[in-house]
Amino acid sequence: MKSTKQQRKLYLRLIECITADLIYPRALSECVDAAEREQLGKALVSMTFRTGRTLLLIKELVFSEFEQNCEAPSTILRLNSVASKVMGDYTRRIGTDFLRGTLGDLVHQVCNMQEALEVNPQRLGSSASAASDGSVGTDEPDDPELAKNRQALDELAQRFFDTMSSDDRICRMPREIRCAAWIVKEECRKRHLEEHASALVGGYVMLRFLNAAVATPESFGLLDDGQVPSITSRRTLVLVSKILQNLSNGVEFGKKEKFMEPFNEFLDRNKQGMQNFLARVAEDPNQADFSDILADGAVAPETMAEIETALQTDETLLQHCGRVHKLLYLYSRKVVVASQEAAVARGASGNEMLDRSTDLLELLGALGPPPQSKYGQELEDLQAALEECQESAFKASLNHIVGLNIADFDTSELQKAQFLYGGDEASVGLDGRPVIYFVLSRLKPEFLDDERRLIVHIMSTCGHVLDNPYSLVIDMSWSSTAVKEFKKRVVRSTALLSRVFSRSHRKSLASCYIVHPTPFVETLLWYLKAFASAKVGRKIIKINRWKDILQFIDAAHVQLPESTKSYIGKLYNVDFCAQGARPALRHIKLALDSIVIVERRNKAYHAKAEILHGEIDDIAKIQPASIVLSHRGNSRNVSEAEQRVLFACDKVPVCFELEFQHGDERDEFLAELLALAGDALASSHAATSASFLVTKQTRFGRSDRIIKVASDSIVVATPNGHIKREITFAGVQTIVQGTGSVVVTMRGSGKARTFDTPQCAELAKAINDAFAGFRDDENDSAASAQRHSVQLSRPMP
Repeated sequence: MKSTKQQRKLYLRLIECITADLIYPRALSECVDAAEREQLGKALVSMTFRTGRTLLLIKELVFSEFEQNCEAPSTILRLNSVASKVMGDYTRRIGTDFLRGTLGDLVHQVCNMQEALEVNPQRLGSSASAASDGSVGTDEPDDPELAKNRQALDELAQRFFDTMSSDDRICRMPREIRCAAWIVKEECRKRHLEEHASALVGGYVMLRFLNAAVATPESFGLLDDGQVPSITSRRTLVLVSKILQNLSNGVEFGKKEKFMEPFNEFLDRNKQGMQNFLARVAEDPNQADFSDILADGAVAPETMAEIETALQTDETLLQHCGRVHKLLYLYSRKVVVASQEAAVARGASGNEMLDRSTDLLELLGALGPPPQSKYGQELEDLQAALEECQESAFKASLNHIVGLNIADFDTSELQKAQFLYGGDEASVGLDGRPVIYFVLSRLKPEFLDDERRLIVHIMSTCGHVLDNPYSLVIDMSWSSTAVKEFKKRVVRSTALLSRVFSRSHRKSLASCYIVHPTPFVETLLWYLKAFASAKVGRKIIKINRWKDILQFIDAAHVQLPESTKSYIGKLYNVDFCAQGARPALRHIKLALDSIVIVERRNKAYHAKAEILHGEIDDIAKIQPASIVLSHRGNSRNVSEAEQRVLFACDKVPVCFELEFQHGDERDEFLAELLALAGDALASSHAATSASFLVTKQTRFGRSDRIIKVASDSIVVATPNGHIKREITFAGVQTIVQGTGSVVVTMRGSGKARTFDTPQCAELAKAINDAFAGFRDDENDSAASAQRHSVQLSRPMP
């Protein structure tokens, strides 16, 4: 159960979400039941009125009305639609003063009349009733009282119409109301329905505004508080509104209300006047197209801080937010589908559609079930929206591709990038299913700008396996160290994949392996699993070390980019065991001059200790997968300057055991250690550290960092051992020595990382030497892989 403060904070987000993207309220208006439309209309006006976007909401809803009912124009804005409810409530909010000045005196005169202007013989109870039996028409003899009432009602209706259609009152009509009328008229013009424009504008201006105020003046503030018209006055006002509404509709009285037929002469007399009045109302008095008040932000809105304050004091606003919350929660699946269909119809891109779905479902997940909800809907139903909503959007957006000749699209640049490896017969996992391998680091941002070409490439590469069970590997290994660009690429590529992979394709997905997920990606996965069913959650498997994926796929029988492995910095997982102590999980990073012992806490890595290669006394193998290492770290003699760049070794026993996951990994560790340490192992002198103390500019100011250079990466840590990042050489483009600094530029993003140090020459040499060695090893590995790898059935250029 959320606190009231939390609920208000979330409702503030709801107002921002609903009013920022008006496709949401439009989609909701198309989904709700008829009984809920009036309350929804009031709630939407309440929320958008404060953000200054009600006119834009009306424009969106009117567009939807025409989309749904253009084949039957007479029903537009006449049925119990959310659009008509919103327009009526909005005009009531801003038009009260205008109504008082226009109709107030006339309404008071009618309310003070003693006699009723009844024109229905049955209601009069006169001889006319007996003579006509309620069917008096223009050709029947009149009762004197009936004739008198007809004449008086005709004159009264004429006074009402002359007053509201006068030049003075038209000029005083709020420009926002005239803008709403213009929106209706403009939509008629766009759809070649000009002959219906007058009636549709009248359906808004007269039926929802002027005539509504005539029939129920107390609801529009035309009477004093607590005052209501008498029965006779109400009847007179209703008869006036009947005449004016038929005049607006351009429809004569007939058999349904035969007693009103004498007023057809009034309709003929004022027909042209009403058309002129409605035409003028739907014109911009500034001789423009209302662009100044329809522009986003043109109407001065309340700030979010002011709205947050209102949520604390305005119970009505709080109730309206609760109403929208309940309806969104109840119709979440339909709303997402409808919003995406509307987005596709308007040419929205895949990432825009996914953003709409994700933002809404994430917010609903945070809100939870509505207060006092009777529906008992579970969060799994929201995930059903996320799983199923893409289907219709997918079909709509890809229809233009189906049947096109793939040769019409030049995908050579995409093939050359080698970001996608298709699931051919030669690309099969351990479970016998085809494997699709997607390398995010190779997906250039510009590829996402031409979605048609990209979709054709994806479908031609792996579309043939999507209808049957398959596995998907999404390799995010060090895709970019530019965080904003990386996040943008993740979201955009996820959006694209969600469009390309229809619901049936996603059902065929047996497993999805996310290789080296960043904290940002893990957050996305957390949100997905929050909405996902247990079945969907089991399909997603995080792989933090590339080698761990070999538990699921066979590298010899899967199309894999060999260089992908190099994007993972080598980190050995071991059980660290000192004599008499319980084993503890630790990680080992081999720097050029030392062994760094790392502990993972709260998803962050911390360097606990460091043993220089020259301090190692002895290493002994213990079967099946362990080593015993002894060192003389406690007796080493290093300078104070050197001590500043070394992690404490006092916490490490002089003799301890490291147990690896398997013997091959242990042997690999020993081989790498021997290659790096060489003659320094068991030397008689203390080794000198090649670590460096640098200064880096952060958003909080300048901070000290310790640089550890490894054979495959640069480790950046704080002086207390918190490892901030590991820059693998696979993602490095250049290393340049500047004046008092070393600049490392990354591949793809062009992101430059600058490290200031008085030892810039030594640091640049150490990094460049390691980088050159890494490149040589990488080229040797690629050549070896080319000689020994399985031939691909669909080779990539």
